Amino acid sequence: MKKITVVLPLYELSSDIKRAVLSVKRQSIFDDTELKIIDLRKYKAPKNFDKNKNGNIPPYVTTDKKAVKSKDIAAYLDDVGFDFEIISDAKKMPYQLFNEAIKGVCGEYLLFLGQNCVLTKDILEILYNRAVDKNADVLIGNSAKQKGKRIEKSQTTDSLFNNDEIANFDCEPSLIVDDPSIYNKFIKSQIIKSSGTAFAKYNAPKNIEFLAKIFINSHNIFAINREIYLCDFKRFYEYAYKRNDNYWIAYADSLLSTIKAFEFSDDDEFLTQIIVKYTEPLFKTAQKSLNNDLRAKCVEIYKVLSSFDVQVKAVNALAAKYPISNHKNYKKFRVFLSKTKRKLTNF
Repeated sequence: MKKITVVLPLYELSSDIKRAVLSVKRQSIFDDTELKIIDLRKYKAPKNFDKNKNGNIPPYVTTDKKAVKSKDIAAYLDDVGFDFEIISDAKKMPYQLFNEAIKGVCGEYLLFLGQNCVLTKDILEILYNRAVDKNADVLIGNSAKQKGKRIEKSQTTDSLFNNDEIANFDCEPSLIVDDPSIYNKFIKSQIIKSSGTAFAKYNAPKNIEFLAKIFINSHNIFAINREIYLCDFKRFYEYAYKRNDNYWIAYADSLLSTIKAFEFSDDDEFLTQIIVKYTEPLFKTAQKSLNNDLRAKCVEIYKVLSSFDVQVKAVNALAAKYPISNHKNYKKFRVFLSKTKRKLTNF
């Protein structure tokens, strides 16, 4: 068993992927590090994809076939002198490839690394030693962003944890709503396996379900005030998706699973933020939608939230603002079509 597994999503074969891999190789404990590369070249988001209003865009926006270079990943990275595993399947969507990667990790701890990022010097050994010393299930660190010649430190531990490296944050899952990134978290692999957590379809909403289930099953969560990686924001990669009904239904399923996972949590702030940041956008979309499945999902989410003893006011305010959450009213809409937009009003 290795000490660490690094999972690196790849969107195109370019010099930055070599820099990312070399930053792993140059770590002081690279011999005890496993590297998995997820081939997402098929799903690299085209430029300004979010401005494309073509309703026929598939759930995941795939790049033009010409843009997916035929170069072999192993051959392209052969000169880095570092063994790695490639996770690739043209028939699988990104979230399925991510789940395949985390399912078979050999490392005691897991770290995600972006293609446009490089690990800081000896950070893997620093993270591992701190995690072992604290018996940590999760370590949360900082990152540094490079914008041209300027480097800006993103002080996650400073803003969220008050630079506290001693306190255990296992009872404060609301922190992941403020910081839903998977790339600054050093996670014990056993927690992922034992909790059965997985990436949600379309990664909607963000990484909340994945991180929430890890946090709820963790007992030791600490901050480390160190920059884990340097990120070049001139080259930003992501996979794209069309926010259609299928996306919002998957969003609702993931949100419902997340809320249920915190049924017995005492963190009122978590539920409040979940309602404000994630539930309201869903209900707002469902309020204007004709999809009965999506509406029914919102009714189910509202019922679960109503069953909690905390945040009653926030839940009631949600229902008052969006009648879609009320089972008695969610079908009572008259549809008016116009040239500019579709309106739904109660009658």
